[in-house]
Amino acid sequence: MAEPAAPRESRPRPLLALASAAVLAAAGAVIIVQPEPVSSAVQVAQTQATPGPLSRFCPGPLTLPDGALPTGGDAELGVTAPATTVGASTVSLEPDSGLLYGSTEGSETLRDPADGSVRTPSITALDDDDTRISTTAEHSGLGASVQTLADLGKRPHMVTGTATNGPPITDVVQSTATTTGDYRSLAATRCTAPTTQAQFLGISTQRGDSAALVLRNVSQRPATASVQIWTAEGPAAMEGRSRVVVPPGEEERVLLESVVGAEDDIGVRVDVLGAPLITTVQTTSRDGLTPTGAEIIPSLPEPRSDQVLPGVHVTGGSPRLVLLNPGRSDTTVDAEIVGPKGAVDVPAARGIDVAAGTLASVPLDGLTPANYSVRLTADTPLSAAVTFGVTGRDLPGDTIGAPVDTAVVQAAPDLLNGAVIAIPPGGTDGRLVVDPQGADTLQVIPLRTDGTAGKPVEVSLPENTATTLNAKQLGVDANTAGLVLVPGTQPVHAAWVQLLADGAGGNLVSVLPVPSPSVAERGAEVSLAQ
Repeated sequence: MAEPAAPRESRPRPLLALASAAVLAAAGAVIIVQPEPVSSAVQVAQTQATPGPLSRFCPGPLTLPDGALPTGGDAELGVTAPATTVGASTVSLEPDSGLLYGSTEGSETLRDPADGSVRTPSITALDDDDTRISTTAEHSGLGASVQTLADLGKRPHMVTGTATNGPPITDVVQSTATTTGDYRSLAATRCTAPTTQAQFLGISTQRGDSAALVLRNVSQRPATASVQIWTAEGPAAMEGRSRVVVPPGEEERVLLESVVGAEDDIGVRVDVLGAPLITTVQTTSRDGLTPTGAEIIPSLPEPRSDQVLPGVHVTGGSPRLVLLNPGRSDTTVDAEIVGPKGAVDVPAARGIDVAAGTLASVPLDGLTPANYSVRLTADTPLSAAVTFGVTGRDLPGDTIGAPVDTAVVQAAPDLLNGAVIAIPPGGTDGRLVVDPQGADTLQVIPLRTDGTAGKPVEVSLPENTATTLNAKQLGVDANTAGLVLVPGTQPVHAAWVQLLADGAGGNLVSVLPVPSPSVAERGAEVSLAQ
């Protein structure tokens, strides 16, 4: 058998290549050999984008829907309006103030190296037209400034900045009180910055209840708000009310009971395109001729799977836990109720099923008079609030019962470092409710209306309890504008429960969670590439 032929080797063909080159030359072709590209480094410029002073817009007095105050008829049966004035407290600290670390001694680091003066934040109060209401702020050598304003008939707008024109650690609180009449209530709310998203709970549209979604545009650009309401059955049909255009410098109101009526609890979400908006909900409630409270509700925190809601003040009756599941999957929620003596067994709070896109309401029965904290754990992120009422003394007349003032409790953030809360003007009958993550201590420093600090109070926080510190324990009086909280080694959650005597043997109530200092407003690095 013949051996197979060996494969041919691949050899260059010089004659063929030369012939090809000759053909190209004859055609006048030109062969250009490009050099290898040379890479060059991109020059990147970096700068620090530092935010300036903070603006906080207050909602102003309660405003009733059109037609809620009829004219003519029997004056004794006529509806009386709520108070038309508000008070505002602003507390601002330099970020390196020793108060945030528990020190009430002046610090050399706060002194201006040029002239030796102590650096303190500025506070300016403006009205809707940016006309100055007041620039007077009290301060001392502690890097803190305080401003307290009363009997304002306008919506205040607070601008506050550090001595170097940066963002301070600040809190601004507005309060309005109506001690008699049809809208007997105390409404204390935090003044906020414009946002592009907001969510609300603690709202009823039952007979006698009214709720208005307030959309306020403080910018020079138009905004479009997308509004959605949730009920226990799921998203409500908005009937052409889902889009609201808010012109520059204007305010629009959506009467929620005109969209969804006869619901014990509803949830509201607002998403904004264009300019961010100041968004709140104002609620008023009456049971026949009996006033049952009014509130100005700020937006809820972002949905979370774990939340702590301190400041549930029980004097009788049952608080109500309201849960909104905005996600696309069902979730199960466990609520642990802790009081001054530890956890309290509330069977209805365990294993609460909330279907996707729906709202659930659970009464927290069996709680004895005390201050409580509600801890939530869920499978997926959700929003939550607790509503409760404080009953006053019976009003005169056979057809009028005991008035009630209601409050809405929201989740409080983790406090890992020093934080500050402003106290409503004249709020001497308040209490701080603290829920620690573990057994630890907490230092509380009162801030006076003259900018000085009161005597620090250090308290022990037992594990798995809600500790209540009343105004007297904290040294809070009529000359107190705010509190500085300095946690120990464990995070805490806290809320200020403000009570106010109505002059007829009853109390009015409102609750404010203690905010954490915002790190998002302290600046960011910006890279500019060419």
